Amino acid sequence: MIRYATLEDVERINAWVKRDSGQEVDFSEFLANGMNVCLLEGEGGALFAWRGPGIYEAHAFFAQRGRAVLDLSHRMLAEMRQRGARLFWSAVPVENRKAVLYCRLLGWKSHGVENLPNGRCEIFVGE
Repeated sequence: MIRYATLEDVERINAWVKRDSGQEVDFSEFLANGMNVCLLEGEGGALFAWRGPGIYEAHAFFAQRGRAVLDLSHRMLAEMRQRGARLFWSAVPVENRKAVLYCRLLGWKSHGVENLPNGRCEIFVGE
């Protein structure tokens, strides 16, 4: 069952993101901002950073794999649409082939590769 994360979940979220990215992170500030959303299910979930009315930057950290990830992702995007989201985007490092494929399998459209402060990223947009 999908649930909304709270500040009480921050240690788990930080650990799950580190599991997937290898980076130390702290999402306390992210979760404290009421405009942002983090949806959880099982040992993972997705972060939706508010970027404007109905516009969210999306990042996923799922323990699930394969078809289960796509099904869960579609359910989470539907939940966000019920909250008024209409556009999602993500900047995916080009070397992260699994994340690039994931965005394509979600049906998101590529808007090319850009040199961003954190490296070369492919920009994906989904509605």
